[in-house]
Formats: sequence, C-alpha cells, structure tokens
Amino acid sequence: MDESSDRLALTDLLLEYCRLLDENDPDGVAELFSEDCVVELADDPDGTTRGREEMRRRLPERYSRFAATSHHLSNVQIEFEGSDRARALSYVYAWHRFANGAEGEIWGRYQDLFQRTPQGWRIHRRRLRVAGARNFDRRWYPVERG
Repeated sequence: MDESSDRLALTDLLLEYCRLLDENDPDGVAELFSEDCVVELADDPDGTTRGREEMRRRLPERYSRFAATSHHLSNVQIEFEGSDRARALSYVYAWHRFANGAEGEIWGRYQDLFQRTPQGWRIHRRRLRVAGARNFDRRWYPVERG
C-alpha cells in the first residue's frame, strides 16, 4: 500500500470508531484497537483501559448510561513513523443524551498512535484531550496549549 491508501484507511478507522460508538456496538469498537492497546479517556482511576479484552468488557457498562450519542470527527492530521506506525490528531465533538434525559457535550481532541497488524491498521494508543465539556462529572486531560 502507498501512503495515500494508508492515510485513507486510517481516516476510515477513525470514522468507524465514531459510528460504532453511536450504534452502541462494543465488540465492533474493540476490534478497531490492537490487542495490547492503552486508551486514556479521563484523568481518574476508571479513565484508562488496557487491552482489547478489557475494553470489550467495560464498554457495555460505560455506555449503558447513555440513551444516545453522536460523535463528530474533523481536522484529521496523520503523520507516518515508518511503514507500520502512524500518529494522528483529530478533533471530536460528542453529544450525549443520558439515560435520565439530560444532555452532555464534549469538545476535544484524540491523540492516536496506530500500528499495522495482519488484520489492518489498529489504534494502539489513544488519549482524549478535552478543551471543554458540559454536564460531565469527569476530570479530563486538558488540551495542551503552548
């Protein structure tokens, strides 16, 4: 594959993550990650997931508190670190309707490290950095500013 094809595949992977989250498909989401992934979504003891199997176990509980979600991804920048590794920075806006009817929003960035596997590109490390949030009771990793 060439860099253009890889860039398209990585962008599709990021978009697929958002779609599968919104469809509440925890097994599908987990398959987008490497077996030994590390995902840091919040700066608290429950905020980090290590490994695909842990993700598969935890996602149903995490997403049971939402009646609906809508994740929107933009500003995707990809940088290759060889033929089997890449980094990306992408912006996310995520709207959530909680099971109790309340709504919450997040404005942030995904910082991702990808690795190519025999099954294709997978997210190996992810950290969510949040610029702003409404109606969430989490301590987020802040967006780093110069």
